[in-house]
Amino acid sequence: MIPSVATSPAEAIAEAASPLEETLVDILDLSLQAEQVHWSVNRSGSKRVHELLDDLLAQNRRWQERLSARLGDPSKDRLVSIAATTPLEFLPAGKLRDQDVVAFLDGRFTTVAGRVRARLEPAAAHDLATRDLLTGIADGLERQGWMLRSYLDTRLSNTPGKLSSAV
Repeated sequence: MIPSVATSPAEAIAEAASPLEETLVDILDLSLQAEQVHWSVNRSGSKRVHELLDDLLAQNRRWQERLSARLGDPSKDRLVSIAATTPLEFLPAGKLRDQDVVAFLDGRFTTVAGRVRARLEPAAAHDLATRDLLTGIADGLERQGWMLRSYLDTRLSNTPGKLSSAV
């Protein structure tokens, strides 16, 4: 394990909580954007996108609950943190085509998965269970991105006038 550079018990606790707090802010941000985009989809195939987003949001809520429980302080000002620190590009205004929504979200899931993966070693320095939780979240985010890309690949291959990418 990597030795901690914290000089006091309070600093050690804050240092250990940091990867969890940062991940919770990222997941909340991602969830808020997915919820917003959920209502911006405008296309005939959007029912499948709505169902996919419902599934992704349900998983994200489970991660939020686990992260909040692990932090033991679900009342912190996380919305302020989201607004101040989000690395995620904001959603364009207005109605969006389903494939634009999927591409938009795929980029965000990929970004957040990378940010969570970057926190694995700092988390392991304090708590292997936290690292395992973050690993599960990063794996899940990558799986969600794959599901989004799979939807997009299927959507494009079923579009009249488009050639299927299947070999």
